[in-house]
Amino acid sequence: MSASGFGAFDSSSDSGDERGGPAPAAPRQRRPPPPALAPAAELEVTVQLSRFHLETLEGSATGDVDIRGLCLGIGDRELLRDAHLALRSGVRYGLIGRNGVGKSSLLRACATRVIPGFPRDMKVLYVQQEMVPGDGRSALQTLLDEGSARGGLAARIAALEKAMEEAEEGEEAEDGDGEAEGEGERGEPAAGEAEAGRGGGGGGGGGGRGRSLVAAVQAILATRAASSAVEAEQTAARRSRTRGKEALRNAREAREAARRAGEQQLSPDAAASLAPQLLAELYERLDELGGSEEQEALEATSLLEGLGFSATRAREVPTRELSGGWRMRVALAVALLAQPQLLLLDEPTNHLDIQSILWLQEHLANRCEGVTVLLVSHDAAFLNAVAQETVVLRDGRLEYFPGTYDAYMQLGLNGSGKSSLLRVLCGALAPAAGEVASPCPRLTVACLDQHSGRRLLREAAAMTAAAEGAGGGGGGGSGGSGGAAAAASGGGREKEKEKEGPPTAVSMVQARAPQLKPQEVYDYLGKFAVPGPVAATPVAALSGGQRCRVALALAMLPRPHVLLLDEPTNHLDLLMVQALAAAVREWEGAVVVASHDLRFLRDTCSEVWVVEGGTASRQAQPEPADAIAAFVARLLQRVRRKGGSGRR
Repeated sequence: MSASGFGAFDSSSDSGDERGGPAPAAPRQRRPPPPALAPAAELEVTVQLSRFHLETLEGSATGDVDIRGLCLGIGDRELLRDAHLALRSGVRYGLIGRNGVGKSSLLRACATRVIPGFPRDMKVLYVQQEMVPGDGRSALQTLLDEGSARGGLAARIAALEKAMEEAEEGEEAEDGDGEAEGEGERGEPAAGEAEAGRGGGGGGGGGGRGRSLVAAVQAILATRAASSAVEAEQTAARRSRTRGKEALRNAREAREAARRAGEQQLSPDAAASLAPQLLAELYERLDELGGSEEQEALEATSLLEGLGFSATRAREVPTRELSGGWRMRVALAVALLAQPQLLLLDEPTNHLDIQSILWLQEHLANRCEGVTVLLVSHDAAFLNAVAQETVVLRDGRLEYFPGTYDAYMQLGLNGSGKSSLLRVLCGALAPAAGEVASPCPRLTVACLDQHSGRRLLREAAAMTAAAEGAGGGGGGGSGGSGGAAAAASGGGREKEKEKEGPPTAVSMVQARAPQLKPQEVYDYLGKFAVPGPVAATPVAALSGGQRCRVALALAMLPRPHVLLLDEPTNHLDLLMVQALAAAVREWEGAVVVASHDLRFLRDTCSEVWVVEGGTASRQAQPEPADAIAAFVARLLQRVRRKGGSGRR
């Protein structure tokens, strides 16, 4: 029986995992601090260049990045060794490499500017895979506040002006109450004013009104101090040992000043004295920016529409009510509106539907002139459409290829990709004896989706709890009938689990298939690109891509008749995606694939179905490649007809 399968993808830009209908409009809030990146301190970065050369690079105004002798590591693990980081201004680069080689770490090092010699004045924005926090602001307001310097200043000005007006109203109300209530015996301040002078609120600002002015002024001072601290820390990270001590001391002092500013309790009188000066400074900075608020609002609205937001939801739904995927779209829109000099994108298509992916690739390719882009993506079609040049992170070095990913694969690999890295599906173990035969065969189904890695973690935690005598029965399998196998075979192995320690890929396979010998278990996992050291590592310590491969191995262990793949390429590197596609083509059972990876669909499916407008329909073209091309052409027409990107 030849492999059969069809691809289903959702073309509706409003049919993602957004919650419910429109919510009541949220009031404009003070701009919160942006979410911090993962601590840069865990990255160890050195550059083998003279201090004079580094200072020359840091002060470069060309927009280029050209750093030689770059070494990058995390703990004892070396990621880059004597590498050359070379990014020309305005060029779009695709950064490729196996999972775990350090692609995201390199992006983070650039984003946090811990690389010695990195241009100090370059405007850098980083959109990463991790979930973006939400708050009470709408997507549109968040975009204007975070992606626009003008919008952020306008938000702070509005908050400060409102607090000043409320404080003035409070003073007028107090004047009407008479002086007797404002003073105690011998002209001493009343208890409320004394408390306010110590930062407890009330006093000259009229209770809550005074507190709002104090809060607004303190927020501006704290933001200013925090920015100074970040700048000082970045400077310290770039300094050599000789000059680094002084820079590190300055950074500590700046951080301490920022901490004091955050804890500072101004009196209402002090806040009222500082507020006019701060307001004048904010207006001066706003005038220097130029432009108009209306123009930026139009651009922001168009960006959100291009990424799948309806106008109503963009304006009314608080971001805290959006799922992680939709918050990632907001973060992406923020980066596009801000127009940085260097845009760092880490798997930007993971949470996008096909129409949004097509819109994004059109925007990056045609509407981001002058922006340098460094892009990590498992989506080969997206890489080919966006990246002009390819950067390969391999063996601790950065290699540069002047062409697309496809061109690199044809000319640049020199045979390293000829043999399949893994036989994901067709290489699963056969039954212990003969073929499965029954007068009434039962259909078995295995499902692997984009959340299987997370469920694997929960199952591992449940196995640990059971082994320690603290948990109930069964952790819920990640592979259909595999969970039942684990529950059936796990009881007799409890003492062994206690000896083995935290669950590993090996122990989880053995729990499902206790008849397998240890070497057979390792051989089986090897077919899924889970080598011995990884197979013996606790599941909780594996990367996202490694957990996905383990989840796939567990799903395939019972050799199901039907395989359901929901976004199977998320968290896989490009070579793994190609290997998975080759194995799906050879799989003898039925396969149903739901994916937004056009290349993967084209390479695996014999039928193409489109989910759109609440219905599923088979594409008329008999050849899958033709069907996908026709669907993409229709979406591109729709994107271009809407005016797409909203950029000048």
